[in-house]
Amino acid sequence: MNVQTTFDTLRAELRQLTPKELRQLREDIDRQLQDNEALVDWFDVEYMEAAKKEVKEAISLSEARAILAKIQGNLSDTIIADRDNRF
Repeated sequence: MNVQTTFDTLRAELRQLTPKELRQLREDIDRQLQDNEALVDWFDVEYMEAAKKEVKEAISLSEARAILAKIQGNLSDTIIADRDNRF
């Protein structure tokens, strides 16, 4: 399943909601975001923007898994090292 399929499924589900249900969903999401400031703090927006610029073509989830499986060592250490190099 790719990201576009996920968004299409979400759109289809949201279309079935009434305006009142949509407002309630929006309020619930806003409340969750306010209650979970750590979510915003850990998400590396700058890294994601840089990664988007480097993308040449979309790949499937199975292709991404195959590529990631080739990485030796601890992936989080690799990401932290890359981040340290950029900043």
